Amino acid sequence: MLNLIITADDYGYNSERNLGIKYCLENGAVSRTSAMVNGLACLSGRDILNNLPKKATVGLHLNLTEGRPLQCHSSLRQYGFFSSKQSLTMLLDDDDVIKKSEVKSEIILQINKFKELFGLYPPYVDGHHHVHVFPGIVRDVLASVMSELNIREVRMPHDGTFDEARDDATLNETADGSLRDFLMSVNTEAEKAKSVYKHHSIKFSDHFFGLSTMGLMMTEDKIKNILLKMRSEATNSKTPNKITTCELMAHPGYPCTDPTRGGCGEGADQFAQSTDRLHELNVLNSTSLKQFYRDNNIHLISLVSS
Repeated sequence: MLNLIITADDYGYNSERNLGIKYCLENGAVSRTSAMVNGLACLSGRDILNNLPKKATVGLHLNLTEGRPLQCHSSLRQYGFFSSKQSLTMLLDDDDVIKKSEVKSEIILQINKFKELFGLYPPYVDGHHHVHVFPGIVRDVLASVMSELNIREVRMPHDGTFDEARDDATLNETADGSLRDFLMSVNTEAEKAKSVYKHHSIKFSDHFFGLSTMGLMMTEDKIKNILLKMRSEATNSKTPNKITTCELMAHPGYPCTDPTRGGCGEGADQFAQSTDRLHELNVLNSTSLKQFYRDNNIHLISLVSS
C-alpha cells in the first residue's frame, strides 16, 4: 500500500495563497499545509484554517531566506532582510559571518511563533527554499532543536525523479541555469541530511517528489506515472506488506494581483504573481486524479506516523 502526503507550501504568504490552499484542503486535494510565520498573511490565515470543517494539519515552513527575520539583530539579516538562498548557502560554513547561536535563535523564535499562532508545536517542519537541508549549520541546529522539543517529522526533499527531469523542456523554458543548479544542490544535500535527522530519531517519508513538478511542470500524467512507479517498487520490495509513504510538495494558490501586498516584508515575488500556482491548484483538484488515487489504493495522509 502507498500512503501519500500532499503538502501545500507557503501558507501565510498572502491572502490569495491562503484561500487557494484552503480550497485544496476543503476538497481533499492536499492533506496538509506548511505555514511561514513571518508571512504577512499568517495571522489572518490562522482563522481560516481553524474554521475548516475538519481541522487542517499545519506544520512550520522554516524561513531563513526571504523577508524579515523575527529577531531584530542577527547575522542572518542583510539590510534588514534575510540573505537570498544562494547567498546563505555560501555563508553558512563561515561562523565569522553567520553565527550558529543566531541561527538557533531564529529557528526557536519561528517555532515559538508557530505555537503562539496555532496553539501547539508544529507536528513537522520543512524549509522555505529547502533551507532545512542546507549544509553546515542549519540542518545540524534544526535537528537538535526539533529533538529537544520532541518534533519528530521533517521533509526530506531528495527527489529521485529530478535527475530524470533535468532535461525537461518545461524546466529549461521556465528555469534559468541558477535555479536548475540550486535544485540539483538541494537534491544532493537532502541525501546527506538523512543521516543527520536519523541520528536524532526524526522521521521522514520513504519517497519525495516535487522538484520536477513545480508550476507548469506539474501534470496529471507526471504525478500518476511517478506514483505508479513508487507503488510498483513497494510491491516488489523484499517486504511487500510494508506501508510505503511518499510526499508530494505542491504550491497551489491564486495569483497575487497586487505585488505590494503579502510576502514576508518585501512584497510578493514573481511566482506569487504568475498563474503557475493556479495551474497546480487545478491539477491537484482534478476529479480524475482523485479517482486515480482510489483506483490504485493510494491513501492521502497528513503525517508519516499516521
